[in-house]
Amino acid sequence: MTKTELVNSMIKLGFDFEETEDFLKFENADGNSVSIEKDVDNTDVRGKMLSLVGAYLQTPIAERNPEPKFHVRFPGLNSSNGKQYLSTERRPLNGKFFMAAYNPNLIQKFTWKEIQTISNQPGFKGTFMQNAILTNMKKVNSDE
Repeated sequence: MTKTELVNSMIKLGFDFEETEDFLKFENADGNSVSIEKDVDNTDVRGKMLSLVGAYLQTPIAERNPEPKFHVRFPGLNSSNGKQYLSTERRPLNGKFFMAAYNPNLIQKFTWKEIQTISNQPGFKGTFMQNAILTNMKKVNSDE
């Protein structure tokens, strides 16, 4: 983007423009302002920071703070292919749950709201399984 394109775009958004020796300055009537150093680019730390902020702003608000996810492992239930986790095949949750070893093709991570929904279903509510679900859930990292 050229300086002229930036200035014209900001003016269309209602910003006033001022140029100094080192900065491009924009401010609107509501007091929103930004100053950008003329020599900043995406190879220095300031440019990298601005690129990251731009990427963050492109992310829809609802996706910026995803709900934590949990998996439910049942201690003592192991098979030849590993530890057993509460699993289902699809979302929305269809009421069909089973234990399975880790499998990336299954849904094995659930939000707290989903865990509450699962544990309150007729097959689980009021049984030892409801307690097992609620006491054996573990928060997973977003990259797991």
